[in-house]
Amino acid sequence: MKKATNLLYIKEHLGCENYIKENNVGFTKCNFDKDKTYYISLDKEFAIIFVLSGRFVIELSDKKKMVIAKNEICLLSNFMKYEILAKSDAKVTFMYFDRPNSRCDLLALDKMADDKVNNDRDKIKKIVMKKPVLDFIKNVGFYLDERMYCRHLHDIKETEFFFLVRGFYSKEEIACFFAPVIRSLNDFTNLVHAHYLRVSKVSELAQALNMTTKTFNRRFKSVFGENPKQWMMREKAKYNVNKSKKTNNLIVDWQNKMR
Repeated sequence: MKKATNLLYIKEHLGCENYIKENNVGFTKCNFDKDKTYYISLDKEFAIIFVLSGRFVIELSDKKKMVIAKNEICLLSNFMKYEILAKSDAKVTFMYFDRPNSRCDLLALDKMADDKVNNDRDKIKKIVMKKPVLDFIKNVGFYLDERMYCRHLHDIKETEFFFLVRGFYSKEEIACFFAPVIRSLNDFTNLVHAHYLRVSKVSELAQALNMTTKTFNRRFKSVFGENPKQWMMREKAKYNVNKSKKTNNLIVDWQNKMR
């Protein structure tokens, strides 16, 4: 029998507009079953995996692989696809974010942009989970078990995680681990991907990137090798098709979560 929640007034929480119903927002728990393969396709969001038990292999589409095990943290980059093969049963917690909530965290990462680290977003990143972070993610697990999926709470916990990282990891470790995030805050390609769905015209996209339309068109053609208007039309059509078909067999049984 499923344990009854201790959270009071659960119906009020479920009915709140800030109750998280998506499976790629905030924190969520997941179990991997031994010898099974799972897939993650990320859009603008990053995913951090906190491994509480078990061992698995993450592979990129270009066959780059990395073994992730208990008490390790792994960062998956935005706009990437991953294949996960469970080598044993594993318990993990995911944290999804597109950029840090706190201005202090944004500034701290931005200052590291010029550090001499490998900013290859196609490389899978991992670090060891130190005790403060291990205690933190166990606390997050309690909230998730009690179905506390308030968007505001998850934002607070995300900020706490970045605070702990800045307090207990060296700047070199942070710069290396968060290199894809640092790059996305400044990279033209990532900025285009982050904004194109929110606008209807090329001029609006240029404005979102603080560029004149002429400068944007020249930069876009040099990076993407095509006309920005044609690219936007094709990518929006592709996004709408993928959105209608998109299924995620990886994370949580959301129907069970909402009961």
